[in-house]
Amino acid sequence: MFPTRAEEGRRRRTCCALGVAALALALAGLPASAQSRRGEMRGVGMASGYNRDWPAITKSLKESGFNALLANFSTGRLAYYPSRTLRVAAGGMPGRNELAEAIGAARANGIELHVWRISWALWDAPQEEIALLETAGRLQRNALGQLGRDDAELPPELRVDWLCPSHPENRKLEKEAALEVVRSYEIAGIHFDRMQFPSGSFCFCDRCKARFQHDTKMAISRWPEEVQPGGQHAQQWQAWRRGLITSLVEEINEECHRIKPQAAVSSATWPDTETAYRESGQDWPLWVRKGLVDFICPMDFAGNEDDLLGKLTGQLNQVQGAVPVYVGLGGAQLRSSSQLVEQIEAGREAGADGFVVLADGEELRKWLAELSVTTTAADPNPMPHWAPLSSWSLPGAALLAAEQAASSIAYGKTVLAGQRLEVGLTIGLATPTVPGEGREGAEQAARVLRQAASARPPVSSYEPEITAPSLIRGERPRVSGRVIVERPSGETLLVLGAFEGEMGAPREYRLRAPEGPFRIAVYGTEETKAGRREFVTRSVLLKGAMKQQ
Repeated sequence: MFPTRAEEGRRRRTCCALGVAALALALAGLPASAQSRRGEMRGVGMASGYNRDWPAITKSLKESGFNALLANFSTGRLAYYPSRTLRVAAGGMPGRNELAEAIGAARANGIELHVWRISWALWDAPQEEIALLETAGRLQRNALGQLGRDDAELPPELRVDWLCPSHPENRKLEKEAALEVVRSYEIAGIHFDRMQFPSGSFCFCDRCKARFQHDTKMAISRWPEEVQPGGQHAQQWQAWRRGLITSLVEEINEECHRIKPQAAVSSATWPDTETAYRESGQDWPLWVRKGLVDFICPMDFAGNEDDLLGKLTGQLNQVQGAVPVYVGLGGAQLRSSSQLVEQIEAGREAGADGFVVLADGEELRKWLAELSVTTTAADPNPMPHWAPLSSWSLPGAALLAAEQAASSIAYGKTVLAGQRLEVGLTIGLATPTVPGEGREGAEQAARVLRQAASARPPVSSYEPEITAPSLIRGERPRVSGRVIVERPSGETLLVLGAFEGEMGAPREYRLRAPEGPFRIAVYGTEETKAGRREFVTRSVLLKGAMKQQ
């Protein structure tokens, strides 16, 4: 989970240290309207480091009404736990396994621990190892042939060396770094950060040049001019780069869920979708549409509510409820607990399913106490990403265009207030799949994803596509619960009914559309041979509005 580029250096020097000391309350500055909501992720992102008091950290989170910790235990070639895949970072206490300690402490305090992995970047890697990687041709280079450490166009905090995603050994390393922790530890999930290129200036190494020509069957006579912006093969080059990243996410997702079906695969995502798509090679809307991530955390660090909503509403329009969106808050722009409360509430009102906070340790320690009596006071569980894949529909609903409604919303659907709505709901669909041809990294990227990338609809215009979802086959788990209408803040407006039966059975509910923003929510329990698990799943944001006269 990365802050804005300008904040990266400061954050990497700061460990998110939550202590055991009593937390001072300073509530006078909190908004008077601050309120809590259950059924959301409330997470904290913690930078890498050693010598942490994990029982104290996780107890503090629990007492503050949080339910998730995204802890950075893996970066590039380094691990902050005993690893057989990565070099173990210096500075740890001999014989101590802090990842195992963190998992145990998190479980004891009811906190989900997701291992946050920063991909490709070689921060803090020993110079002798970087020299070997450079000799082996495994590092990214810009169009001038420079390594990341020498690229003056990169922000200083990103001016490090980066592993090249086209090199098979790097791809294998990235995959195994993720699967090692999924295979060996009882973690809640693996969370990727920087699963992308550092900028649009990378990577133009000799291997990328050769693989691109091989995979696309294109002969490039003027390299790299022909693939740079404005070049005749620029679009194919961008699609190929995106394919390198997406195909690896697909491989990791598939193998991770084979090893541990309940483990979540998630990603921090670049806030500007077009920059991510055209420069960073990160097509996260495609990851959502293909079911390759269980939730996303867009890094929407902002100084005020308007800036936050300007980013978040576009992202929610891309996702359209296909996976939970947990908005990333923090960075240098966030300077007070009241500002954090305002942004949490703004995210809820916009339709986000939770939040993850990144901030300096001392600030965050004080803020958590202040939030715990208002914004995070209610039980946060269940988390939205626990829910089975579900399908929603509003057959026959009179949707209003923005110009027809007396008031509208930036994300979601506007309906005529007072009209009778029929809600179709199916809980428990098969995971969406998109046919592929093999699993060979760059080759697959070129063959399978080039067409999808080139055919991508314009930003914010498409609905998420689930390819022929089929109901779960064989012995179906049972689900029970209730369906309610609630405000984005969590206030219950109406109980539509209760249900109990097999997963995958279609259900219908009727209601009169209330005036103002609302969501239809299911609070339920899934029963399988493995046990019982609560879940919540919500519709996209809806708004009942009067028709413009």
